[in-house]
Amino acid sequence: MHPTSQPTPLSLSINLDNERMNPDTLLEAVFNVAGKYQWKSISYKSNKIAEFIPFFDGRFNLGQVRSLSIRLSLTCVDREEQGIFELDLPGGVVDMRPFTHLRSLNLNFEEEINITKVLVPWGQLTDLKLTSSIDSRLCLSILRHCTNLETCELHPKTYKDRKIEKYKQPVRLPQLKQLRIITSSDIPAMLVDNLQCPALQDASFHYDYDEERNYSFLLSFIENCRETLLKLELPGLITDEFIEMQGHLNVLEELTITGRFGWPETFEDLMDGRADRPYDAGMRAFFQDLKRRPETLPKLKVLRILDQRPEEKSSVGREVAQFIDSRLANCKDSAPLHIVFRLNKDASEEQRKLGQKYRKWRAQGFTMDFE
Repeated sequence: MHPTSQPTPLSLSINLDNERMNPDTLLEAVFNVAGKYQWKSISYKSNKIAEFIPFFDGRFNLGQVRSLSIRLSLTCVDREEQGIFELDLPGGVVDMRPFTHLRSLNLNFEEEINITKVLVPWGQLTDLKLTSSIDSRLCLSILRHCTNLETCELHPKTYKDRKIEKYKQPVRLPQLKQLRIITSSDIPAMLVDNLQCPALQDASFHYDYDEERNYSFLLSFIENCRETLLKLELPGLITDEFIEMQGHLNVLEELTITGRFGWPETFEDLMDGRADRPYDAGMRAFFQDLKRRPETLPKLKVLRILDQRPEEKSSVGREVAQFIDSRLANCKDSAPLHIVFRLNKDASEEQRKLGQKYRKWRAQGFTMDFE
């Protein structure tokens, strides 16, 4: 190295899922060797809280770290009571305040923890990913301090969002350009009803249920972002209501729909074979106003329909063809449109296996011609 050259900041990535590794002194040994160097990023995954102590006990100067990813996989199997896991660290807290250059943070605590004992310089962050087990209200209390965020991904528990009418504390994120909210439960109504994102350009929402018809909060959020929103990803569950938001997407360039269009009205419909009806109805509802008023999406360049079943392929093809015809007839100055259709993982794997069989059969003299 030239005497006047500056050392390159280091990056560290450790995954201790491999049981053959001895993690007891690994992190400390790494810091003993390179602790005085500048650190650019650290990614650390483990299932033992004690292994994280060198991050937070002050032995090493990690103030230059700009990106930190911590995944703590804890379990309750050895404890008599289920509940919030208390972090057994110095002072009982995860203190990240000495990370004075921290800009990107990814926290993944798979078991519920007391987030009030995780001390973070939230105001420094420009990128935040929270996949920890926390609810929407706690997400909002954290975001209130994240005034410099530019990208954010949240995986909240949303079952308490049904009490949204009792909670109204708006959080303004003036620089946020990208937002992803992913939940395996209800639509994240409490979050979208309280977030104000005047610069938002890219938004993705994934949820599995909308039992309380809370989609109106999501519609209102998208309407408030109408002047800046360029990319939008929605679950197929909302396609019945897409007609209500279509007119607010005047600058949208990319639209992605993920998952089946609609959902059976009752569990009996799902079990007795009538489930295909609402899927087909949801698809027709989604495309109905697209075909009738294609001019409401004048900037649209990409339409993605992802994670679909083979059963939807021909129906989507029919609706897409009619939409393109309508767009060509009614939007003379519109840009060319790129359409993407993708099967879900199970269907893709099934087709891959069938392709292997077809090639094997052809090698044995069998041929098939499907039109």
